[in-house]
Amino acid sequence: MNLPADESPAELVALTAQAMRPADPRPIEEWAGQHLEVGGWSPWQGMFSASHTPWIIEPLAAFQRPTSDCWRITIMAAAAGGKSTVAELCLLWLIANAPGFSAWFAHHDAAAKEFALTRIQRLLSGCAPVRAYFEAMSRHARSTQAVHFPHMDLLILPANEGAAQSKHLRYLFLDETWQYEPGMLGQLHKRTTRFSHNRKIIELSTGSQAEDETAQAFAMGTRREWQFFCPACQQHHIPKWSQVKWSPAAKREGGRWDYKAVRASLFYECPTCQHQHPATQSAGYALNKNGRYTEPAADAASGHESFHWNSVASSYDMLGEYAVEFLEARQALRRGTTELLQEFVQKRLAEAWAPPPPEESSARIQSDYTLESDWPEHPNARPIMTVDVQMSHFWIVIRSWDRGPVSRLRFAGRADDWATVREIQINHGVQSGDVLCDSSHFSDKVYRECCRWGWHAIKGDKAAGGYKRLRKDGRTVREMSRPAEGNATPSSLAPGSALRSCKLFFVSEELTSQALAHYRSGSDPQGWSIAADTPVEYLQQLAARQRFQRPNQRTGQPVWEWRTIGKCGEHLWDCERYQLAAAQLAGLLAPVVIATTPTKPDSTHAPTS
Repeated sequence: MNLPADESPAELVALTAQAMRPADPRPIEEWAGQHLEVGGWSPWQGMFSASHTPWIIEPLAAFQRPTSDCWRITIMAAAAGGKSTVAELCLLWLIANAPGFSAWFAHHDAAAKEFALTRIQRLLSGCAPVRAYFEAMSRHARSTQAVHFPHMDLLILPANEGAAQSKHLRYLFLDETWQYEPGMLGQLHKRTTRFSHNRKIIELSTGSQAEDETAQAFAMGTRREWQFFCPACQQHHIPKWSQVKWSPAAKREGGRWDYKAVRASLFYECPTCQHQHPATQSAGYALNKNGRYTEPAADAASGHESFHWNSVASSYDMLGEYAVEFLEARQALRRGTTELLQEFVQKRLAEAWAPPPPEESSARIQSDYTLESDWPEHPNARPIMTVDVQMSHFWIVIRSWDRGPVSRLRFAGRADDWATVREIQINHGVQSGDVLCDSSHFSDKVYRECCRWGWHAIKGDKAAGGYKRLRKDGRTVREMSRPAEGNATPSSLAPGSALRSCKLFFVSEELTSQALAHYRSGSDPQGWSIAADTPVEYLQQLAARQRFQRPNQRTGQPVWEWRTIGKCGEHLWDCERYQLAAAQLAGLLAPVVIATTPTKPDSTHAPTS
């Protein structure tokens, strides 16, 4: 024990007796109702009550069950929906009734420090039985991220490699597990193996990423869903976002929504009886009052309970605001960005995020023309060919461009050798100066072929915001590519080569990806479309690149990154990125204007008209 040195023998005896008394047999929510005073950080101040959050009662009961019946609890729940309250109540109860070495893991160091500073101190001070230990401890014993009670220890740590090698633990609280590094969840579980007979693990998360460790953990458990009880039909049902509705008259001419009218007309419709419940606090209370969880899944892993509830249940009176968030996310999706929709799915619906199915976008951009059909409306359209170079083969896209911009897909496929690449170029009438080959790998071979036929070489570049250029009109623009300072020269030339060196352009991976995501979403079907007979492999590869959010492990700030989903690859996606850069180089696609006042020109990109 960590007995405080400055306490009298009588006080020490009292603390020891308190630590050794039998556990309070009452349900945790009843115990907390007597002992926990909630402060101004909660919308319901005073002595704790679960009447406004009945969905937390069953997870609390699972924590009190013997380890043989339940040793692992996974909760996927909406932000600000009470999932942290479950873990905090369990923590207070175990300190007073079933002490053991405990650790609370946050997803990064800053979050761990914030939790220790802003929540743990007030939490421990607000519960009378725990406060008796807390106040009797020396200042040193209750440092910011380590609390040394007389009868147990509590650590608040970041979920990283160093912390994962800490001491053996009986109780493990894992917060926002979807933001952990891959494999970290399993490493932290290993800290409890010595206490396998009486351990408890609580995993908390808003929505996760499809097929990540958090999503898999929930699927392995009992998968219990919180249900409303409709007072109109006296039936239980799982609340879904699809049942949140508003008047179609709230849509203005031109397709944009009047958000004030959306909020005013919004209601929740029971899927069983179609009764329309207003989006008020009292209506939400009535729907939740007699709610209950679905039955446990029969195929759940032994001792593993998992629970889910969304913001339709936990923040019912906020549905009007969430409807606006949803509509804004859908609008952003049409512009080619998925960030807002991902945030809505994860934080409001508490579901695993998976990118929108490619079929939806493909249907919007797939036109009725074929790859071989003429384009009489644009007889002067300029075909551009881009080539992604692999070790043993090539991927090729040919797209015809005209001012507007407007473009059509003409060819998408694979070639097995350089001779076939050249043959495809000639068959589709592409000028050699409009062929661009990726030289990120096998650079010397690419330069040699580019010199041989008069093609250009390109190379991917991080350049997150693209390349700034100051034009003669004083406006600064952001472009997708920039020329290298000099031409690229191969180590040797093929006989009869057209050039001794070829032009080399750097292409911004991030800016071209954002632009292509915009077109892929169907936001501009006239400016960028695909043929009715477009190959399936093209559709698969175009859908394979998706943007995901992950936290910076040091700061916790969100970082967005592109990932390839599935095993089909993303080579044709890259070819289409190069198409956008090539069209901009040809003056057929305008750059983005980012300033209207003169600024210092970029040293690597000289002003042009």
